[in-house]
Amino acid sequence: VALPVMMVTIAVPPALVSLLAWATHPGPEQERWPGRPQLNKVSGVPATPFITADRIDQLQNGTFKPSSKDIWVATYPKTGTTWTQTIVNHINGFPPLERGQYPFTYCPWPEVSLGLPPLRYSIEEINDFKRWEGPVGGWRCLKSHWHYADHMADAGKRVIYVMRNVLDVATSFSHHSRRFHFVYLDMADVSFDAFFEMLKAGNVDNGDYFDHVASWWAVKDRPNVLFVRYEDLLADPAAVIRRIAAHMGVELTDAFVAQIVELSSFRRMKQFYGGDVGEIVLTA
Repeated sequence: VALPVMMVTIAVPPALVSLLAWATHPGPEQERWPGRPQLNKVSGVPATPFITADRIDQLQNGTFKPSSKDIWVATYPKTGTTWTQTIVNHINGFPPLERGQYPFTYCPWPEVSLGLPPLRYSIEEINDFKRWEGPVGGWRCLKSHWHYADHMADAGKRVIYVMRNVLDVATSFSHHSRRFHFVYLDMADVSFDAFFEMLKAGNVDNGDYFDHVASWWAVKDRPNVLFVRYEDLLADPAAVIRRIAAHMGVELTDAFVAQIVELSSFRRMKQFYGGDVGEIVLTA
């Protein structure tokens, strides 16, 4: 079985696929999404199987310890999350990733409560601020696909929200869902047309695309929220990198901007990780 894991395609036995499927799916106590039972129902929203109501409660009930030096990379799926995480990690002073590392190494995804490392970290691990603190910027980068919620965008922390043309999102999301069929157990053979109907109905993880964007658009003028368009990042990555750095309060030299452009480029990521990585690296 060919299994794409994050940024590289490797061959794994069917038994490991079964293990991954078990590790990323919750028990019977988790309510399922009525429009598509493969997904969880969390705060009234369809969620990926490895995101549970218990974990979202932990993020909002005081178990998670936020910091004024948190910076969230918040997106709807397949709009450039991994690309933006990579940029933030470099601005924050972390070195280029080595083989076997992923953007989660420096920028975890707190909403994930099930799965295997490096996808999942416990709340206690995420609360260990020093573990994630950038050596230059001093920020703790956190990833989210969640709609606007106070655990990300209250006045004490900063957010980068990335949006992308919905038609490109649909194309990338359909490929992603089929690739990760061990998580999306009902998606292995779903056509693009069928997936597009599911997307329009909001029966995909994180629900309706327009509702997601609208929830963040309502707070776009807050000084702690920065909106970034994927298309702008493609057209002029240096300019967007400077905007992100300014949002983080980090000054960059022209040489360092050029270095980040190179380190986060599709060519560099594909060269480093190998395999068929385009959909994963630049559209996660």
